[in-house]
Amino acid sequence: MQTYEIRIFWSQGRGFLSCQEMHLTDSSAIDAGQRMSGGKAFEVWRDLDCIHRSPAHERKTDAANENSEARKGA
Repeated sequence: MQTYEIRIFWSQGRGFLSCQEMHLTDSSAIDAGQRMSGGKAFEVWRDLDCIHRSPAHERKTDAANENSEARKGA
């Protein structure tokens, strides 16, 4: 069994809830992250490797980067 960290991000990606769980495979850890997140953005980490980022997380990251670039140009 491997130890995984599941990070569930709060709205607007300003913080996250982190929990550690043991799973047999990466896919079972990702499934657990999906169930725990309830549709919120989440990541699954094995050691120092991020093995999964939810599509919701990527959309939030893209939006945050666009806002940051807009502020620099203003």
